[in-house]
Amino acid sequence: MWSFERRHGIRVVVVGGIVACLLGCGFHPLYMSGGSEPDEPGISTELASVSVAPIPDRVGQLLRNDLLFLLAPTVDERTATYRLDVQLIERISELAVERSGFATRANLRLNATFALVDLNKGKAVMNSRARAVSSYNIVNASFSTLTAQNAARERAARSIAEDIRSRVSAYLAGRDAGAPSAPGPGPAPMPSVPGTLETPQPQYGAPK
Repeated sequence: MWSFERRHGIRVVVVGGIVACLLGCGFHPLYMSGGSEPDEPGISTELASVSVAPIPDRVGQLLRNDLLFLLAPTVDERTATYRLDVQLIERISELAVERSGFATRANLRLNATFALVDLNKGKAVMNSRARAVSSYNIVNASFSTLTAQNAARERAARSIAEDIRSRVSAYLAGRDAGAPSAPGPGPAPMPSVPGTLETPQPQYGAPK
């Protein structure tokens, strides 16, 4: 029987080979800190240039804090390239009503409409929506119910923030992938070989 060390070593070699093949085919993690080349910025660098506009209400503050943490905790709005504008709507619906007429559970729904604004162009380059639903229990104690509601609100805001980050990252990655590359230098002239004669090329100009 093979020893544990030998099986473990083979497993490491196989995994390493798969990773090498992926990298050779041009695969790179979406959130890597650097691009495929040393001078190519990664998506994390792009996200660091996105500022988040203030969002009204308490739930808006929660969402904005989550977005700042996920996108760029130390972004400087004065040097930002993009601005994220978000409109948020919260709705609470009670369900699981008992025979006594009291609800025992509720759903907190968040619907977000957001736009990514290119500050250099002065217009939105991406528009999308995101939504999240978080449930909580309704109990006799008002404080406990309020605590559960706030926790559900935080979960929904976090889910919205992660969804927005994924969509913005996908847009920035697609934009970078579709950007035309600069033309490279033309082919170098063929060097002349000593001892050979150069054949003059015919000129097709008008006779003088």
